[in-house]
Amino acid sequence: MLVRHSARGTEPHGEHSNMSTKTALVLVAGFIAGCGAAALAPLVIPPANAQTTTRWETLCVRSQYAHTGRAAEDYTRIGNEAGHEGWEPYAVDTDSEVLCFKRPAP
Repeated sequence: MLVRHSARGTEPHGEHSNMSTKTALVLVAGFIAGCGAAALAPLVIPPANAQTTTRWETLCVRSQYAHTGRAAEDYTRIGNEAGHEGWEPYAVDTDSEVLCFKRPAP
């Protein structure tokens, strides 16, 4: 039997090369399996369909009581009325006291 000297000590010739061969075969088999799975993925997983872009209509309101102490109650009333009509708030400009709503366009 031939003996090979390596950093791991003395081992019979052939054991080290058999282990390297097995490792290489496992890596190659894993690579091939991964490539095969990637090739089959479009057949198994349906592609996501893009939805049409939602078009919005907007409504911006300013209370008749803006910059007074009574605006908060008016904005609550305006927000409730808009909500019952399907509007949702999306922007507030606190400087000019404008409240904006949006809803999907018909």
